[in-house]
Amino acid sequence: MAPSSIAVNAQHRHHSNLPTIRSSISWLFLSLFFLYIVYYSTILFEPAPIITTITKPVTNVDCQGSNQHLTSIENIQTNTSNLGSEPATTQPQVLRFDTELKHIAFGIAASSSLWRIRREYLKLWWRRGETRGAVWLDKKVRTGKDDNLPDIHLSGNTSKFLYTNPNGDRSAIRISRVVSETLRLGMKDVRWFVMGDDDTVFIVENLVRILSKYDHNQFYYIGTTSESHFQNMLFSYGMAFGGGGFAISYPLAVELEKMQDRCLKRYPGYYGSDDRMHACMSELNVPLTREPGFHQQWVYLPTKTTTLMAPSSIAVNAQHRHHSNLPTIRSSISWLFLSLFFLYIVYYSTILFEPAPIITTITKPVTNVDCQGSNQHLTSIENIQTNTSNLGSEPATTQPQVLRFDTELKHIAFGIAASSSLWRIRREYLKLWWRRGETRGAVWLDKKVRTGKDDNLPDIHLSGNTSKFLYTNPNGDRSAIRISRVVSETLRLGMKDVRWFVMGDDDTVFIVENLVRILSKYDHNQFYYIGTTSESHFQNMLFSYGMAFGGGGFAISYPLAKELEKMQDRCLKRYPGYYGSDDRMHACMSELNVPLTREPGFHQYDVHGNLLGLLAAHPVTPLVSLHHLDIVDPIFPGMPRAQGIKHLLESAKYDSASIIQQSICYDKKREWSILVSWGFAIQIIRGIVSPRELETPSRTFLNWHRRLDYTAYAFNTRPVSRNPCQKPFVYYMSSTRYDKARGKIIGIYTLHRERYPYCKWKIESPETIETIVVLKKEDSSRWTKAPRKDCCRVLPANKKGILYLWVGNCRTNEVIEGIRINGGFFFNKTAPQKIQQTTQTKID
Repeated sequence: MAPSSIAVNAQHRHHSNLPTIRSSISWLFLSLFFLYIVYYSTILFEPAPIITTITKPVTNVDCQGSNQHLTSIENIQTNTSNLGSEPATTQPQVLRFDTELKHIAFGIAASSSLWRIRREYLKLWWRRGETRGAVWLDKKVRTGKDDNLPDIHLSGNTSKFLYTNPNGDRSAIRISRVVSETLRLGMKDVRWFVMGDDDTVFIVENLVRILSKYDHNQFYYIGTTSESHFQNMLFSYGMAFGGGGFAISYPLAVELEKMQDRCLKRYPGYYGSDDRMHACMSELNVPLTREPGFHQQWVYLPTKTTTLMAPSSIAVNAQHRHHSNLPTIRSSISWLFLSLFFLYIVYYSTILFEPAPIITTITKPVTNVDCQGSNQHLTSIENIQTNTSNLGSEPATTQPQVLRFDTELKHIAFGIAASSSLWRIRREYLKLWWRRGETRGAVWLDKKVRTGKDDNLPDIHLSGNTSKFLYTNPNGDRSAIRISRVVSETLRLGMKDVRWFVMGDDDTVFIVENLVRILSKYDHNQFYYIGTTSESHFQNMLFSYGMAFGGGGFAISYPLAKELEKMQDRCLKRYPGYYGSDDRMHACMSELNVPLTREPGFHQYDVHGNLLGLLAAHPVTPLVSLHHLDIVDPIFPGMPRAQGIKHLLESAKYDSASIIQQSICYDKKREWSILVSWGFAIQIIRGIVSPRELETPSRTFLNWHRRLDYTAYAFNTRPVSRNPCQKPFVYYMSSTRYDKARGKIIGIYTLHRERYPYCKWKIESPETIETIVVLKKEDSSRWTKAPRKDCCRVLPANKKGILYLWVGNCRTNEVIEGIRINGGFFFNKTAPQKIQQTTQTKID
């Protein structure tokens, strides 16, 4: 349903002999689409950038192969005497494992009905004697002895699995078991299992390059999402689309094989194989590690065009190469897409122009509760016994390389963009995380302000004069030019031994330990532009999915900052019509040929309302920053905004690496689902809700346009349940302390008192629990390993009204498994036939 593909199809239909009415509809659609574009005219039709090219004549050219350049770009002369000393060049560590093609086992899902055509794609990249793996078919097919193809196997019988999705095909169950069945072949010395379709073409050298970045001895699920926002919304932004291929490390494949059949029985209503695999990964607490070189290619443009627009990453594969020539069906589908897109525009017109809903929240302050913890376990997760004698030998365990640079907080220079008009309020956020004597940097203001000598604040500087720069955007503010120069101006301060320049706003709060953890992954001697995009799909569309949004903060390595400083003023003059500082910075990065390296722990928070849903389902990555704190509600009810952030940072003092990291467990006796966001909040929900549901943020917030529309986000969300029995009981962190005797961190969480609706279910109400005590060990090294959520276990409690939980590393064979009834997750004790299958399922 992408607009670009619609335009292509509409153009092709125009040249055929269509009835007059179709031509009229086409013109109607084009007119409406034109009006929709006009709405965003300030962005889409802004003045073109002024591009000036300075050339010099070429002289004395040696045609016999001289080492001199034919043309020279303008030689920029800049006074760099005050830019500070360059950081000491450290010897780069070996950041790769010795993975080779022989260590990869391919599992190819194929169909006998398409085998004659699709096998030709396999022949293109398969290398007999070098590549290993198998094709898994539903029926026997004929093959020649000389065919350059993998071994062919028949998939196992899946008749025992229920399939209830009315729009899909039950072959999805067979395909979802390809990795497990390939594992059972018992191939030796396998490090990675890579799954693809029979029309997936792998560039195997690049696949090896990608997998060599990761430790195959850890749990990794590597792939990428669809090119289609709508596909990602319907399925998941956290799911690897199988047609593009994905990789699973050997130890994860072993764990998957043990539990997959039970897992598949819990999701009979899912559409395809990819979402079934994703559901099982969620039960194993393993998130998707995104590598954008895998390509699903859900587009109907020529593949050449898609290749030209490929992201700045190694191309691993190409998929959806073959499309049958079905003109009649294509014509119908094209008109269906036109109709749907017209309805989509009408729908968004109502969203963008309707009055904002009035939301009232009544809150009470959180009180401190002191109670004693317990150190015993109540229940153990099911110990899975499986015959693994034929799973092949485990790969040889290699000594893991040091995957980090010795970056410390002292190597980071912060450049904070601030406004004198908001300084009195915003400086309180800065005081929360700034550490005098440890953190270095400067605040850049437009006017002088008063500060106290004892304020815990950075040095304050006035930004340089920007009157020479033209600013023509009618909707923005020319302060964007001043803010875009913060990194360059901070560089000119000449601080010593700086490796990274980190920019943020005056309402950006950094968790500095996690910032150091993130930057330690990267070689500061290289060109890096690190940050992330907006939570808003519309903001990313209007600006760029390749742009770091500055409010969430971004980092620029020292050598890149030097190059930026040399050319930035000229660069800024070329983009007078741009709206903000972020897109100007992105334009300069594009001129320097440096793409964005995404780190999702930076948070722009282009949302309104209550952040509970977002913070409680934080991605499996360190929390680096928080932004727009004056726009969203206070994160702790009853506390002022700044005080609430300070309260959150109290937990971060004990285990900053784990702050707001999500854990999921079940109280099977009471039939409760428990969602822990460590150091922030715990939610208890009646019934057993699947991990895949719980790890999706609930829509406790509004989008950037103050609407409840779920398609407006660049990530998946789930609705807040309307069922009165499934309203979450929320327990906010009251206090955190370290218990030396136990060697554990003890967190106290108290029930947020509000009116809960009457529930007819016979399941015990969580309201009987006043306090939750969470025991946890510090895990400062968790981000040196493969990303994985902590496991959570319910502990015994002798005191009435108190629930004890343990949160920590998952044990071998530990899986998040709820109660399975009739092939699904049990929700309603009085009506067990009601089973939730997707985020859109209504519970009566």
